[in-house]
Amino acid sequence: MKVLNGKRYFERADIDKCYKSACHALIDPSKLETVKKTTFSFDVDMLYKLPSDELDTVKEGINKLNNTISWELTSESAIKIDTIEKCYLSLRTPASNKISYDEYEKTTLKETTNETMISYDNWLQDVGGDILFFFFYC
Repeated sequence: MKVLNGKRYFERADIDKCYKSACHALIDPSKLETVKKTTFSFDVDMLYKLPSDELDTVKEGINKLNNTISWELTSESAIKIDTIEKCYLSLRTPASNKISYDEYEKTTLKETTNETMISYDNWLQDVGGDILFFFFYC
């Protein structure tokens, strides 16, 4: 990471490091437990409970944000945190199109619809984006 005129710039190696840390956090969520409980909009302990297919969906969210950031690096050698934040925000799902882990767990099998599954997948992918974005501030 470089600091120029008081602004932080991330090079490809920095972004790769954050990406690897985010992926590792799915294997070892204790990396995220060191932060305040209010840092994330989800309970970090949830990552211990998720089955592998749902963790794969979280990783899709990490990959989406990483790919979007990498695309920004095709024309630059380093990008500002502001650009990373714009990428992060551009991928966020509107609240009306997602349901949280807690809401999903309360849904009975009979009440579960295709829309419920899509909303839950959207939420899981946003969790992945949250995790990767967090590592740019560590």
